[in-house]
Amino acid sequence: MQFVRIALIGAAVFWTAVADLGARDGCKDWTVLENCRLIVNSANDGDSFHVSAGTNEYIFRLYLVDAPETDEMTPGRLVQQAKYFGITVPQAIEVGRAAKEFTREKLSEPFTVFTRMSTTDSKPCHPD
Repeated sequence: MQFVRIALIGAAVFWTAVADLGARDGCKDWTVLENCRLIVNSANDGDSFHVSAGTNEYIFRLYLVDAPETDEMTPGRLVQQAKYFGITVPQAIEVGRAAKEFTREKLSEPFTVFTRMSTTDSKPCHPD
């Protein structure tokens, strides 16, 4: 359990960190989405989640956060994460589930998202 507490503290530190990865190339202006709400979705986890803002729905990923997977659907990824964190695969799943719950709890009330609407693919963004 001590490891889970340490992992949650680490997740909290990353959660509150501000990362401006797109500023280097001036990709897009910031978009502010207010009164966002978490959408219950089985794919939500500790570092990505579905959100509604008005009539639109989005999937957001957190910069600089890599929460372990929450199940064995991607065994290769789980092995990588367990090795990286120096833990076993079952421990990685436990930490992933704790991170998922942490994220769900923190987003249980309406919140504001600041985003540049970047995609997660490897293509660079270009100013409009």
